[in-house]
Amino acid sequence: MSVKHYKQYILMVCSYHGATDFKGSRVSYKASVPGSRRTTRGYNHEYCHIDDMVANWIDADLGIEPVGKVQLQDGKLGLIYDWEPLLIDAEWGNPVARTKTITDEEPTLEYMQTYVGGLIEVIPLRDGSQMIVNEEGLMKKLPHNQQASVLAARDIVGNVLVLKDKAKLT
Repeated sequence: MSVKHYKQYILMVCSYHGATDFKGSRVSYKASVPGSRRTTRGYNHEYCHIDDMVANWIDADLGIEPVGKVQLQDGKLGLIYDWEPLLIDAEWGNPVARTKTITDEEPTLEYMQTYVGGLIEVIPLRDGSQMIVNEEGLMKKLPHNQQASVLAARDIVGNVLVLKDKAKLT
């Protein structure tokens, strides 16, 4: 008898909240799982769509990108992610430093700066790959990145990109 394996996904529901007397426009999001927390952040006018804004926040906080989008009722939007418990249990106001590896093509300067949250510094690694970190990470008191610290054999803070193969900067 063969066993079927099903791929599981999680839906993040995004909502827009208009400006009030004392607060500007806000966007909230939460996993569509009982017990998950709703997070509200200020509207970022750099984005045209709230789903892109929330996807960017989740990528910056957790290093996870959506696999799809869906339009929901009542003007809400949904982002579809591969099943990841971090999306349910995340401490959204207290981001965890993430490490992301890129191998296929060299990322743009804008992408690297967005991912690490500021000016970049390139750290060569022993295996020939390159680590991209926030140049001002210590001054900004970014969270410790354990995985990156092990790779670099020194203390590293904040989100990190590891560039290998075709992705290495030339």
